[in-house]
Amino acid sequence: MAGNFYGADVAQLRQLAKDLAKGASRLEQLGQQLGGSITSSPWKGNDGERFRSDWNGSHAKALRAAAAGIHSASNALLQNADQQDRASTGSTGGYTGGAGSGSGGNPTDGAAQELTDKLNGRTPDERDAYLKSEEFQQWVRQSQGNADAAKGVLDGLVDSGAMAPLDVHGNKNGYGQFLQQYWAESAMREAGIDPNRWNPSKGVDYNRADIYKVYAFYAELYKNDPRMEWIGMANQVGPTFIAGFEDLAVLRKAAAAGEDLSEQLDGTDPAQRSWITLLASLGESDLAFYETTFLEMQKEIFSDIGSQHFAYQQGGMEEIKRMKDSGVVSPRMNTAWTSLDSVPRYPGPEGYHQLSPAQQAALHKASYSMADQEQNHVIADDYDNIRSRPTGEAFTAAMTWVGDPSIVGAKSYYEQFPAAEPYFDISRFPPTGIDIHLGNISNRDDRWALIDQDTLKAYEDWLHAEKNPYGEMVEPMPQRVEEYRKVPVAVRAVVGAL
Repeated sequence: MAGNFYGADVAQLRQLAKDLAKGASRLEQLGQQLGGSITSSPWKGNDGERFRSDWNGSHAKALRAAAAGIHSASNALLQNADQQDRASTGSTGGYTGGAGSGSGGNPTDGAAQELTDKLNGRTPDERDAYLKSEEFQQWVRQSQGNADAAKGVLDGLVDSGAMAPLDVHGNKNGYGQFLQQYWAESAMREAGIDPNRWNPSKGVDYNRADIYKVYAFYAELYKNDPRMEWIGMANQVGPTFIAGFEDLAVLRKAAAAGEDLSEQLDGTDPAQRSWITLLASLGESDLAFYETTFLEMQKEIFSDIGSQHFAYQQGGMEEIKRMKDSGVVSPRMNTAWTSLDSVPRYPGPEGYHQLSPAQQAALHKASYSMADQEQNHVIADDYDNIRSRPTGEAFTAAMTWVGDPSIVGAKSYYEQFPAAEPYFDISRFPPTGIDIHLGNISNRDDRWALIDQDTLKAYEDWLHAEKNPYGEMVEPMPQRVEEYRKVPVAVRAVVGAL
């Protein structure tokens, strides 16, 4: 019957689209469950590693591609239904039906349908604006189920070509912002951290449990894949940083209470008395700024490099490529991951010694690039902001002087770069053998010189000589931290911070 138009029943199209979306979400969930079981399997040896490699490189990829294709088909059905609605009613608007309830299915299914319904009928610009909105970010943050559902839907749109991974200028768009949030907050949940609660602006006492969980998570990532050497180094510097966090909190409380610490400092050596007196005199406001800024730096590192380790663990180079293509992973970090991925996976630290010199060099290149990302790009501006405070030069000079690395064999700044003509003058700060002009750890060039010339090599020497580095990484952190505390117990007792 030429000239007649035969369309499908719109309600049936939408129901079929919903069924497809549910099926895709189930397939994604199954892939994640299987991936977790395979990753944590006790199967050791070359056969086990080969099977894991095949899973990550082929089978898991096929499952994700199939799920993305089903999501794409679901979206196509919904678009067809919208077109038929507009054709029959003359409307130019999008579908305004209610969000899927997910009845009879996994909660992720309903969340995926809810997001799909919100995106339907929007122009590309409107959709991008929604993905950047606080409303969407809060919805994703509500639960891992919402986050996983959003990832399935949005990955499917990008993979099908229905949504671009970057904006028209080649910059990160709403999809890239989502991917960054997804992996950062998924890593937080995996570490036992509530993304809604972790708030550096509230100081050490409020965040203490999460501060410690960060370094425990890093140890587990290293245990799962010993090629991830940078993440092991991040764990190893934890005691130094936590000790600094805790000491700053003590001095900030003492300043807030107007405490005179002279009695508590009796018996301490002149140098220690000098720098504690100096820092306590900086005032509550500046000390609070330094405390919260360092806590923010910890979170920034976790959300950037730490979360990429989790993404690689879960999705391999395919996920790293997705993040690179959407502007989340920098060229520098892509080089790092490519270097790491070029090395065959091995089950324990002893496997490092079976690698070829070229493979060992590739792991060093990965760690070097990640350290560069951390120090010269993620937190460089935070150090600059600290130093630019009125008391910043004095504070960072003290930090440079008293800093004591928690990596075995690593030198402090002034051990690596000693003063040319040591002196002792108790009337000035610092009193012994140090001039500020010789270097300041808050300056990126000075800081990088220490890492490049000493810290990274010392860590790698320790790591490759240690039979059980993971065992060292999971030694009780409070005891490890106590070794590096600089503020005496008597001072801590004054503010009830033992």
